[in-house]
Amino acid sequence: MTVLMSHVQHYNHLQISAKRAGLYMIEKMKGKSMKWVKEIVEMEKLTDYTCNLEFETNWKKFMAQKDVFLSKVNIQNSINIEGFGTVDLVNPRKSPHLLPEAYD
Repeated sequence: MTVLMSHVQHYNHLQISAKRAGLYMIEKMKGKSMKWVKEIVEMEKLTDYTCNLEFETNWKKFMAQKDVFLSKVNIQNSINIEGFGTVDLVNPRKSPHLLPEAYD
């Protein structure tokens, strides 16, 4: 801002406009910077979450039971999924096209 104002110091009629434009640009850059930082923080949260070895181990165990879930959804009213507990199968049965996605 100081550099901008030094360039217009001899032009009084430009000082107000230059100052306003400079402040506008600063606010605009602050907004972009905040958006960028939020994006980085969100990516970091996801990375920490998926790099957690315990999470990956549990996820693999859970996904290994997917075929059992899909095969029993039309036969039983509930199923016990290791690490998750008992799951009611009556409601998911109503939307068979969504079952694989629902399990994920």
